[in-house]
Amino acid sequence: MFFSARFYYPVYALLFLDFGLTLEQFGILNGIWAVTIVLCEVPSGALADTIGRRTLLIAAGILMFFEMLILLFAPIGGGAQLFTLFIFNRVFSGMAEAAASGADEALAFDALQAAGQQKLWGQVLARVQRDTSIAFFFALTIGAAVYDPRMVNAILKLFGYSGFLTQEQLIKLPIALTMVSSLVVLWAAFRMREPSRTKLGSVRVTLSASLRKTLDAGRWIWATPFAFAILLAVMVTDNSIRQFLTLASEY
Repeated sequence: MFFSARFYYPVYALLFLDFGLTLEQFGILNGIWAVTIVLCEVPSGALADTIGRRTLLIAAGILMFFEMLILLFAPIGGGAQLFTLFIFNRVFSGMAEAAASGADEALAFDALQAAGQQKLWGQVLARVQRDTSIAFFFALTIGAAVYDPRMVNAILKLFGYSGFLTQEQLIKLPIALTMVSSLVVLWAAFRMREPSRTKLGSVRVTLSASLRKTLDAGRWIWATPFAFAILLAVMVTDNSIRQFLTLASEY
């Protein structure tokens, strides 16, 4: 919940541009982020089956923290240095996404199964989806509000503050709030307890098995026109919607 709901999402493209990046660099950075997730998905799954899902969630929280730390100390209008820092940010973000992908739900299901209460999984999943939606609502609303100097200054005046905060002073506020969220993620991950599971072998063996299954699935999709068409249509539609919503935040 706290991992996914990020305060800078409503001003995502605008934030990058206000830092001094161009739209071309913004596109390149998003490509780096997507490629990182794809490359890390299979290894992260193998690691989850060997070193444990709790450990992977802790790693995701640490990566999220450093992901935000880089942006918090990145110089506004820093030129080539700024772009390099954002590359590290996108790589850390992609690695965190891959590490957290499904690990929390798998850990929760394993805990229910160990307690003999797996029939409650549907209720647990429904509550997680509901709470995540609520968290997104508040994070997006607050993130957009604290990025607007008119809104922030109007609220500060109600409390008797006579100064005036500029847009440049507020650029990193959604990032700072998201960094606080990363600490909550870390706290929650450390509090989790993972039920004992049968060891599946070394990381190398598990990774090889995961890669084989991934390649087998890819070959089946390629050889099945209907499945390939469905995935292609979903990918094109999702990409178009995301591009529109992301670039719309520039305005």
